[in-house]
Amino acid sequence: GHHFPPESLKMFGQALSAQAQKLNSDNTASSNGITHISIGSKYMGDEGVVALCEGLAPSDGALLQSLDLGWKNIGREGIRAIGSTFANSKFLSSLDLSRNNNIGSDGITDFCNAAEEATGSSGIAFPSMEYLTLSECNIG
Repeated sequence: GHHFPPESLKMFGQALSAQAQKLNSDNTASSNGITHISIGSKYMGDEGVVALCEGLAPSDGALLQSLDLGWKNIGREGIRAIGSTFANSKFLSSLDLSRNNNIGSDGITDFCNAAEEATGSSGIAFPSMEYLTLSECNIG
């Protein structure tokens, strides 16, 4: 028979260690064509997000089109990692960062600065981005 690799990885409410986050991103999205990820729990935090991004950074976020990191207790360190990892992604069109109260206005500045550093002076950050959800992130 035919084998069709999965396109989505969804593990809602699952508390995964930072090592598991990195392993998932290294082995799943980068090499198997995963285009949608929604994993982790509200305990993921910066450590888990940074680990996920470390696995995806060498490929600028691999083939991901949609990343749901809503309600993961992300702070400034995590948001910086997201900005630098996905700034050059040619595929990411939807990024949900909602309900991460620790991001705040300073975190959004960090996100933008990390993206600017990753793209350089001649680059356009997030060229495929259509939806960026930042509700309930303590901005303003």
